[in-house]
Amino acid sequence: MNKIFDDERRNVRALKALLFFVVAFANTYFFHPVLYDNQTTRMSLACSIYKDGTTIIDPYADRTEDKAFFNGHYYCDKAPGLSLAASAVMPVLQDGARLFSTELCSPAGFKWLHYLLSAIFLGLTTAAASLLLFEILFYIGAGISGSFILSVAWVLGTISFTYSTHFYDHQFASILILAAVYLILTGAKENKDISSARVIIASFLLSYAVISEYTSAVTAVIVGVYLITKLKSKTRIFLIVLGGAIPVALLAYYNYISFGSVFSIGYFHEAHPYFNEQMSKGIGGVTYPSIKAMAALLLSPQRGLFWSSPFLLLAVFGFRHLIKKDRGLGIVCLTAVLARYLINSSYYDYMGGFTPGPRFIVPALPFLIIAGGALWSRSGRAIKLLMAGLCLGSVVVNTALNALEPHVPQVFTSPLMQYGIRLLELGYKPVNIGVLSGQTAIISLSVFVIILLLAFLLFCVRAKSKSKWTNAVIACVIASVYVIVYAAVGLNDRIEKKYLADFYIGVELNQNGNPEASVSAFRKSVKEEPRFYRSYFYMGTALIKMNRYKDAAKAIGKSCELNPENVQCFVSLAYAQYLAEDKDSARITCKHVLELDPGNIPAEKLLNYLGDY
Repeated sequence: MNKIFDDERRNVRALKALLFFVVAFANTYFFHPVLYDNQTTRMSLACSIYKDGTTIIDPYADRTEDKAFFNGHYYCDKAPGLSLAASAVMPVLQDGARLFSTELCSPAGFKWLHYLLSAIFLGLTTAAASLLLFEILFYIGAGISGSFILSVAWVLGTISFTYSTHFYDHQFASILILAAVYLILTGAKENKDISSARVIIASFLLSYAVISEYTSAVTAVIVGVYLITKLKSKTRIFLIVLGGAIPVALLAYYNYISFGSVFSIGYFHEAHPYFNEQMSKGIGGVTYPSIKAMAALLLSPQRGLFWSSPFLLLAVFGFRHLIKKDRGLGIVCLTAVLARYLINSSYYDYMGGFTPGPRFIVPALPFLIIAGGALWSRSGRAIKLLMAGLCLGSVVVNTALNALEPHVPQVFTSPLMQYGIRLLELGYKPVNIGVLSGQTAIISLSVFVIILLLAFLLFCVRAKSKSKWTNAVIACVIASVYVIVYAAVGLNDRIEKKYLADFYIGVELNQNGNPEASVSAFRKSVKEEPRFYRSYFYMGTALIKMNRYKDAAKAIGKSCELNPENVQCFVSLAYAQYLAEDKDSARITCKHVLELDPGNIPAEKLLNYLGDY
């Protein structure tokens, strides 16, 4: 009997080691050099604190549209928790980067800073958190195989994968809350109260999740109440206050030195007029649930949660079993998911912009996975195989998207088939550790796939079921059917604004270092919508990369003609004319810029260089 228990313990340890490796490897393999506003504003705050000891991000303000403006200065508009944590490791990271002559906070170094911060605070911490999720799933009866499969699917099979590799706050908050739940659940004993250290740490984690992502406040309160119910001595509630007070005090100080009041946050001072207007509605853009949003968040064939991660739909049916198994944990998981869902469906931009799915719901996913574990524990072979197959199919879809470009513009109704795969067909080259080490894109992706396949085979070898290979084949068949249906629906979806889709394809190809293909995409865009000035402008920037300066000047000139109030367009036109050796036209354009914007520095510099200023 002892030998059986020893074998099982070794098997658990082996699968947990495999789980950590798979998640850590996947989360750190992909390198996304194109950064977006949500990421750059957080990194700007981290750099400002590290380099200048201030929360003002003026030196980096031109790198992001997501920023607050207060008393003549720019600030990060996001919750500061993730950036504050990042600033603490900046000295070490920069010391290491100097060995490679890289300044991480420079425009060229930002992509490396993004990779390092994402790997540390999201990629590797998510791998550690997957072990905690494994333990929780094992506790509720999912068994070794079920706990492993669902833990892998949490990361690689949902939108969590994207936000484990990009410097956003959603997955960071998810990790902190999950860790707090784990501490509470494993610390509660029948005859013994939860230790003071656990209470303080769990409270700190919940509070820090809130100052990292404000919408996590409701979830933190739910888990906080759960913690209180687990305390045998209610007089120890002061420990919860003690642990939670530290991040709250940090946020209050940050708000005071940045916005003049402990109750004033960055979202109240949005610099961009559109965001300012939207965030002023309700509470930070959250008003009341929309039926359309509620349906789209879950069921939409474009970005619905259950469409890209169908195993989560089965997980919903596990809440009843979870509440029977552990009433307290079950109620926490159910209310956490519902609360997050209602808040998400009440937000003005419920999908969250350029995203493969509803990113604001990411912190609710571990609670849904736990319910899935309860369903697994009470199900027969058929349901388990269905769930395993859908988990595998979800991993294929979400991993493929994250390997390419997960920042998907809203115009595309199928993130993977209409955007990711089309980019690949047009010559897009995914960037990952393999490519950076000198491999071709195809070889680097093949290496990644082979390693995951080997991990899958190793899991099958470690599985104790007598029919494990039959089960593996059936799961692969189910996964294949789902992927085929997903692809077929995606290919048949209709894009309403094709000119806009071609524009975004062109922008991404240009940023990926393929200006020739991007010019072709821009030409298609202006053929479909001749007055879309943005396509002409970006076509010009791509033509400059190809050293076709005269053609670039013509394209940018057309953009300026269609958008005559755009100062930046005329500045770019002047430089294109200068590069085309049409100095007379460059002088005229610079003078026009100064008429539109007296004191424009780039125009003055170019005129001075031309000897006319």
